[in-house]
Formats: sequence, C-alpha cells, structure tokens
Amino acid sequence: MAAYRAPSLFQPHRAREALADTHAGRIPPLIGYFAGLSSTAITRVAASFGYDIIVVDWEHSTLNLETMTQIVHDIQFMSEGRSMAFVRVPGSYHALISYAMDAGASIIVPQVETVEQAGQIIAAAKFGRKASGSRSAPPDASYLIESLEAIHNLNVILAEVGDQIGSVWLGSLDARFSMDIALYESTLRKHNKPASGLAFGSYETNIAMARGKSFVVAAGDMFGLIETRLRDLAFARENYTKIDHSQVYKEL
Repeated sequence: MAAYRAPSLFQPHRAREALADTHAGRIPPLIGYFAGLSSTAITRVAASFGYDIIVVDWEHSTLNLETMTQIVHDIQFMSEGRSMAFVRVPGSYHALISYAMDAGASIIVPQVETVEQAGQIIAAAKFGRKASGSRSAPPDASYLIESLEAIHNLNVILAEVGDQIGSVWLGSLDARFSMDIALYESTLRKHNKPASGLAFGSYETNIAMARGKSFVVAAGDMFGLIETRLRDLAFARENYTKIDHSQVYKEL
C-alpha cells in the first residue's frame, strides 16, 4: 500500500485507486484486519503484520475521538504507510465523517439504504462544490449494505452517485436473514463496482465468502479471541474433569 500513500501519513491513502486496481486485476485483492476491541496496544502490533487495510470499528465500540485518532495515526505510522486505515464511523453525521478523515482514515459508513442517504454522506465526505462536497479534504468511502431494502436500492444508488463510492461492503451478519445475494452481486457487476466484506470460517466457507471481493477482511482481534477462547473452554470442560486430582490433593 506504500504505492498509494498520500503526501503525508496524516492524510488518507489513495484507497479508491487501490480498490479500482485490484478490481481490475492489476494488483491482488486487498487483505484486511478488523480491529474491534478499541485497543491501541493491539492495533500497534497489528499494524506491523503487513495487512493492506486495518478497519477500526468506531460504530460498536467505546472509542472516544482522541483514541480513535490515535489508533488511526498508529496504523499509518507504525506500518510506515504499508497499511491504510479505514474507520467504520458510528453513523452518517457530518462531524463523525470529518473526524475520521481528519485523523487520516478512509471511511466505511454503515446502514446506507437510500440514494438520499448516500448523497448526504458524499456531501459530508467530499471537498468542493464540483464534487458536491462540503468538507475540507477528499477521502475514500465504502458503503455498508445491511438490509434487503438497501440491496433493492443499490442499483439507483450506484446509478446516481456510484462514481463517488469506492466500494460496497455487504454486512452479512446484519443482513443474513433478508439477503438477496444474487441481486447484490448482479448489481455490482452491472455498475462494475468493487465489493468488500468479511471472509471467516472453514476453508470452504472462507473461499466462498472471499469470492469476487476486492477488499477482504481475513482476520480480526475479537474474532480470533472468541475462536481461541471458546476452543480453550471446550478443551478444559472435556478434559480437566478426567484428571485424577486425588494424589495432588494428598501431596498438598
């Protein structure tokens, strides 16, 4: 990602250009890490691993503005520009979008369902009237599709403002009960728009979830922690009761 650095690491990378290049097959898919535990210590370590993108979850965390900014700076500087920071903002409010981008991150905006919402986000995220913007620096934005309504409106959203959208992220956890995957995928193909999302689970599940995505989140702090701790707990419950403690108790 060093090739897509901005002039300063205090500024967002040229994320849309990187997404377009991987979508066109000029570079491999971008591999991401999901930082959901709001920990500066963990993120600093993750920034040295070599992930292309580190996603900071500001939506479902207790991060304050100062800590979010520090984490973004840690990602940009600890990786020396080899990893780009994305922030999933808590909402589409102008101030929240500006804070994340002022920190030097590109943004993921959740729960986008209508072209009106997409237009408001673009206005908050873009610079200058020519880009229909109202802020002070140009970032990249990914849009998080989390409902069937959003999938049904995706065609008109991309037709109206798709040139301002870097990638479309399918929030499969939130939309799992109402998804129309075929419509989602066909709409992205129609508009030649990069897709983003998670890819976890067994080998078969992982490969299936990564299919067609230009930006794939392949690991994350809370996902790894949950998987490891549940495995440890299951091992302990199954095996510790089989240990003969009687001799140990006698020695004590």
